[in-house]
Amino acid sequence: SIHNRPKPEIDFKLDDICIGEVGEVSSIDTANTIEYWYWYDGDGNLLQGDSVELNYTDTGVYFVELIAVDSFSCSDTAIKVLNVYPLPDISMSKDTSWGCGELCVSFSALNNLDTNSRFYWTYESHGSDSTSFSEYCFNQVGDWDVYLSVVSEHACTNSLVMADWIQVFPVPKADFIADPFQTDIVDANIVFTDLSIGASLWHWEFGDGFTDSLSSPSHLYTDTGTHKVQLIVNNSFSCGDTIVKDIIIRGRNVMYMPNAFTPGKDGVNDVFLPVGLWNDVSFYSFSIWNRWGKKLFETQDPHIGWDGYCSNEKDGKCQQGGYLYKLSYSDMYGAFRDTMGTFLLIRDAPKP
Repeated sequence: SIHNRPKPEIDFKLDDICIGEVGEVSSIDTANTIEYWYWYDGDGNLLQGDSVELNYTDTGVYFVELIAVDSFSCSDTAIKVLNVYPLPDISMSKDTSWGCGELCVSFSALNNLDTNSRFYWTYESHGSDSTSFSEYCFNQVGDWDVYLSVVSEHACTNSLVMADWIQVFPVPKADFIADPFQTDIVDANIVFTDLSIGASLWHWEFGDGFTDSLSSPSHLYTDTGTHKVQLIVNNSFSCGDTIVKDIIIRGRNVMYMPNAFTPGKDGVNDVFLPVGLWNDVSFYSFSIWNRWGKKLFETQDPHIGWDGYCSNEKDGKCQQGGYLYKLSYSDMYGAFRDTMGTFLLIRDAPKP
């Protein structure tokens, strides 16, 4: 007798894969009568079993065919399309590779195969970002890796690791002291001592047009005023720091007293008076006394001196010998100065 057996009904579910992945596929036997399964992977390979793994070495479109045979040698065939997608083709770039202290870097990435990819950045010991164009600031000294993972529009993932791609170098700390920071023009040789940390090169600008490259120089100022001293330091990585401090050089009423004079109306050393800088003096008194304590001369004008004349002498000329001076004044800063001393009046010997 002839029996009509029902044809087996076979199906399978097939998901697209990315190149390098293994596609796992299993048959769906609704009647549970299949004894033999024959798979053609579309790449020239025959596989057997109700579940198989599909491997491909190239991207593309593959037609996967399943032939199922039951115990009565009845068969069914199912064919489905499998897409094997490529991994993202990643291009990475940056606007800088190294810097000092805190370094902010602009990164960009592309998947050259599609424009709908997702990007995931990881910056070693710093943080992460999820845009194709990323800007990140590195604030720790060291060599840092950059990781990038790209997911294509077909959910294929590819990653790159750029080892030591970013270098952040230490920054020196500039500092110095001056001995002294304030002085007057008479004692204007300033000694500078470098207190910088991590410096190997020094550049000094003293605020009066002069420079130096020693670590701890000295400098003689020749003019009064506030001089802004700038110290620029660098290290072996070309990282630098700058500091500016003020040096104040004050004026001073410098005074010198001669120890003798020769009045004679010859225009040479005829007048005895203090020699000095009398700018901004608010009080001035200069007087001459003989050895018996009699005042012979007094003035409040620093530009007028004693000419060696005495009112009690018959010719008006004071005798040769020793005399006493007294000088009192208030200097340019308001400080009162008082000094006295002796000097000689010398006259030419009379002609025979």
